[in-house]
Amino acid sequence: MSINKFIKASKKLDFIRKMPPLKNREKEEKYDPNKSEVIDWILKHKEAGEYIFEIVNGKDKRREKLIKYDSENGMWVGVDYEGE
Repeated sequence: MSINKFIKASKKLDFIRKMPPLKNREKEEKYDPNKSEVIDWILKHKEAGEYIFEIVNGKDKRREKLIKYDSENGMWVGVDYEGE
């Protein structure tokens, strides 16, 4: 009996299992996330944004909170935001 060594991916990311063939970079070029077809495709899906939001807002108590809700103005803000 083999032991599964992977952490189960979030259901919100299941759409990625059906990703078509895409390039992450051209063979001759250095990796540039701004030119990645893979990143563009993933970020076009609402589920990816929802997943990232859950990670950064501290909903999962095992993760560091990176944004917080400001109930005075009804907006989310980075925990280290110092204002303009």
